[in-house]
Amino acid sequence: MNSGLHRINHHLRLRTQIIGYRPRLEEKLEEKVEQEIVQPWEAIPKRVNSFKKAIKRAEDHLNARSSIIDFNSGQRSSIENIEEAKLEIILNSLKIIHSEVNCQVAAIFLISKDGLLKRAGIFGRDKSGNLIDNKWYKEEIYEVGKSFTGSVINQDSSRESGYGEIKYSSDLHAFELNPFSERQYVTKIGQLKEAIAVPLNGRNRTYGVLRVINKKSGFSAEDISRLANLSDYVATALSNFRRDIQVEILRYLSRLLIQSHGDSPSVYQEIADLLARNSEMPYKSCIIRVKSQSIDSLHIKAVSLWDDVTQNRDDSPLFIKDGRLPEQVVKTGKRLVVRDIRSPEHITKFVNQNWILENKLDSYGCFPLTVKGEVIGTLSLYTGFNYEFYPDAVIFIQHVADSLASFIYRTRQDRFILRLERSQRLCQNDYSNLVRQDYLRNFIETRKDKSILDLKISPVTVPLESSSFSQKLARDGILWDSFLRIALVLSIWFYVFYRTGIVADFTGIAKLFFLGFILFYVICELLYAGLFPKIRYLFNRK
Repeated sequence: MNSGLHRINHHLRLRTQIIGYRPRLEEKLEEKVEQEIVQPWEAIPKRVNSFKKAIKRAEDHLNARSSIIDFNSGQRSSIENIEEAKLEIILNSLKIIHSEVNCQVAAIFLISKDGLLKRAGIFGRDKSGNLIDNKWYKEEIYEVGKSFTGSVINQDSSRESGYGEIKYSSDLHAFELNPFSERQYVTKIGQLKEAIAVPLNGRNRTYGVLRVINKKSGFSAEDISRLANLSDYVATALSNFRRDIQVEILRYLSRLLIQSHGDSPSVYQEIADLLARNSEMPYKSCIIRVKSQSIDSLHIKAVSLWDDVTQNRDDSPLFIKDGRLPEQVVKTGKRLVVRDIRSPEHITKFVNQNWILENKLDSYGCFPLTVKGEVIGTLSLYTGFNYEFYPDAVIFIQHVADSLASFIYRTRQDRFILRLERSQRLCQNDYSNLVRQDYLRNFIETRKDKSILDLKISPVTVPLESSSFSQKLARDGILWDSFLRIALVLSIWFYVFYRTGIVADFTGIAKLFFLGFILFYVICELLYAGLFPKIRYLFNRK
């Protein structure tokens, strides 16, 4: 029996092995299904959560972008408040960056008119946790290519069309820091541990630096990537602001030139100040010259200088035949740009060589003022660093030059029209005099009296259409003259005869004779005044 049970169990095992046999391909298929379907399906909730977090980060990123680029300051379009408007944009950007990166201090530096990195704004907290005032250490400046902040922009990228590079350091003391700046920051924020500096790139070059200092948990690669993206938004916001200012300058310039009457020196000076004394423009000096209409020479109409530029210039007229740079522009009608003007190769081309060397000016641009193909003046600009006049800058300056040229041409046309009108009035007066004399001569000839032709006629200026009225006016003048003479004579007689008592002694006949004599005199005066010209002529003969 035992043997029978053994055989049955063995049979069942063989049956199970045969029926439960699984080929190798089926096992591989089951493993593949487990790896590609079951496990990914179980991971879907994790992926969904991760995806939601990514969307949240993207939304935060877009919100930060909109908050920086779309920010509008209260004074954005006002030329008089450029500094305040730009500061609002910068501080708004720094607040967002400080929050996104969670750093201790964030600051923005922009290239100044001298080619130095000057701090434009700062936001953060000091070692006590208090907000840092933007006016703290406001003179913070770095040279391009030096110190940690300046090393972002190398010398080539500031002079050519290159761009700066991102800098990160976990040990700032490894850099050659500015000793004074280092002491200021250590005293204010406690320590200088680590920092990230990112270039602010414009369309043509790097024009600033965004720098963050210290983070409790330390900066990560993600922080660097986020800061690089935020710096692009800051650069876009500042570039948009600069373009808005240029548009506002052109709009303001159009209103100024349209409303101005005459060749006023204040108009030229205001245009020059818009370019040289404007913090958003890179120019330290602007000079406007206008060509004389009588001789081939250029005369200065306005000179505008930045605050630190000296005024010891020779502003005497330039003659076309001398061949200086402005005269070359007048001859060719094409703009002229010279870089590195302090070099021996270029300095001799300028009149004010000592002025250029003293103020360390590096680039020069001269633009023609052209109307109807004729150059009537020049617009000259100087910069404090080796600046390249990029296409955007050239287009903007040429717009200013064209507007100024149109204004000069209009004022000249206005003066010419005024001279024509004055000459026309003089000619009309002379013609009226001639017509008046001819009219009087014809009137006298109609009297058929030869003796009256000897009468001298003095010219009287009257309008062409009022000859008869003028004749009446002259006759009335003679009558008034006679009346005044009668009154004067009678007054004298009254005083002599009546006040002295002589008339009181007259008899009745004598009084009648005296009154008759007075009446006879009055009649004669009236006849002389115009009733009978012959009597007037006889009186004149006497």
